[in-house]
Amino acid sequence: MIKHCYALLLQDGGINKGRLRTMNQTLKITGMTCNHCKAHVEKALLKVGGVQQVDVNLEKGEAVVAGSAGREELIKAVEDAGYNAE
Repeated sequence: MIKHCYALLLQDGGINKGRLRTMNQTLKITGMTCNHCKAHVEKALLKVGGVQQVDVNLEKGEAVVAGSAGREELIKAVEDAGYNAE
C-alpha cells in the first residue's frame, strides 16, 4: 500500500525564492510486536536525512513519515533496524 501527500512549502514568502518540497509517505511495516519495536522504528526513521516527523502506528503496522527523504532510504532504515517495510 503506497500513499503520498505532496505539499510545496515556500521559504521567505517569495514565489521565486528557495522552495522546499516535503511529502508524507506511508510505509507498511511488519515485525513490530510491542511499544519497544515502535520506538525502535521511530528512532531509525528519524535518523534519516530529510525526515521531519514520524508517526508509527503499532496496531495498523504502518509509519507516516513527513519530510524530503527518499522512499528507498526510509525502507532501508526500517530494514536495517530489523523490520520489513514496503
